Amino acid sequence: MADTESKPEVAESSKGAEEEKEEVAERAKLFRFDKPLKEWKERGTGDVRFLQHKQTRKIRLLMRRDKTHKVCANHYITPEMKLSPNVGSDRSWVWNVTADVSDGEPRAETLAIRFANPENANLFKEKFIEVQKINVELSKKTETTDEASETPVTSNESKETEEEQKN
Repeated sequence: MADTESKPEVAESSKGAEEEKEEVAERAKLFRFDKPLKEWKERGTGDVRFLQHKQTRKIRLLMRRDKTHKVCANHYITPEMKLSPNVGSDRSWVWNVTADVSDGEPRAETLAIRFANPENANLFKEKFIEVQKINVELSKKTETTDEASETPVTSNESKETEEEQKN
């Protein structure tokens, strides 16, 4: 059985980019919920990106702080994640992450993201859901491949996946 939540590679500002394709970038402010204090803590402001690995095709969310470029969010979008509207805002979303590795080690987090306007927030939601579906399909194919032959997906299978996604 395949690992349902693996640790994404922690990308440095100049490393990893050649292995990933940027899907979208929107400017936003990220928060995490501090459970012991029962309050939201700001993680940073910057561009939130969906990055697709060129070989595995899995997509992760990566966000870096402006100026320092320190990672403030780094995790795969998994089927368990539920994007919920933040109470009282039409430009903010909340979701739970089982393994965010922005601090180096996987940690369960409750994250909230706020955009400049409702349009950008809705674009993020649409992309989040689209990415989630892509990752679910990739996980199903990986599990089938692992169980059947324990070999990686071939380039022909990758082409078939691209054609399926276009249709």
